[in-house]
Amino acid sequence: MDARSKVTGWQIVDVARIVPATSNYKLVSDATTKALHENMKRHAAQGRGTGQLINVIVRETRNGQLMIVNGNHRLREFREQGITKALVFNVGTVTDNEATRIAIETNETKFEPDFMLLNMRLGEVGAAVGEDELKKTTTFSMRDIRAGIETSNWSWKSIQPVVEWRMIEGEQVVILVHVFKRDAKVIDAAIKKAFSENGIIELSAAPKKQKLLKKPRQSALAAPKRPKAPVADPKPQRTEKTASQPKTKRRAK
Repeated sequence: MDARSKVTGWQIVDVARIVPATSNYKLVSDATTKALHENMKRHAAQGRGTGQLINVIVRETRNGQLMIVNGNHRLREFREQGITKALVFNVGTVTDNEATRIAIETNETKFEPDFMLLNMRLGEVGAAVGEDELKKTTTFSMRDIRAGIETSNWSWKSIQPVVEWRMIEGEQVVILVHVFKRDAKVIDAAIKKAFSENGIIELSAAPKKQKLLKKPRQSALAAPKRPKAPVADPKPQRTEKTASQPKTKRRAK
């Protein structure tokens, strides 16, 4: 291990020294590439450095180069836009498996959005900056942005969460949707339509509580009941007469 590999942490390095990852698994999308290009240009125009707001992760190679761990598409944008310096986090000399693991951990550890709230936030920004402007720097379609603008005008008080239970391929699935109270039937119809279009058979609706079975009658083969304890007779029982004793007569006075 050379001295250079021991240097880890945040660094500002020459872009010419960085090389693409050999184990990159991300797909290349023209729409996403264009959105990344435009939002980096926008941030640079706003005075936010070179426009790089997300760091790049690199590792050391034996020949002194820095290989991408996370940031292949950003590296391409650096070169496309003539950026000569980049902020990176150098993890030092690591194995291929460790580099791939870091890439998966940093790329895929993300929280799922609440799509209703995302739609509303998208609409708020779209209404403020304009539909065309927002579309340039994101991967959302114009239809998504316009739907978001419409959604952002809804009243929060009229929106209620509804839980839908469905069985898909034998597994119980919970679908949480936010709907207007008056639109519950419309949403239910939409869910059924989506299931039908995707070839999913609805096996059951909301799970029902199981009814308690009545206790079965005792069969003839069952163990005999224990006899009841004898109850004392409340009436006093007669006892046998003993040998009679001579009665004494009273004398008359």
